[in-house]
Amino acid sequence: MEASMRGNVDRQQPMFVAFNIEERVPEDHPLRPIKQWCDRVLAKMSRDFNKAYGKTGRL
Repeated sequence: MEASMRGNVDRQQPMFVAFNIEERVPEDHPLRPIKQWCDRVLAKMSRDFNKAYGKTGRL
């Protein structure tokens, strides 16, 4: 980074960019049905996941 009378010049690109993936992926993208299926399966397994974790969040 270089300082000058006109302000700082930052040539480094940001490491993280925040955006909503739902807004970026087209509605007709072939992975959308797969994600929906996975979400349903994982929701059904939620009780099993809860049993696997301790109350403090550790295994």
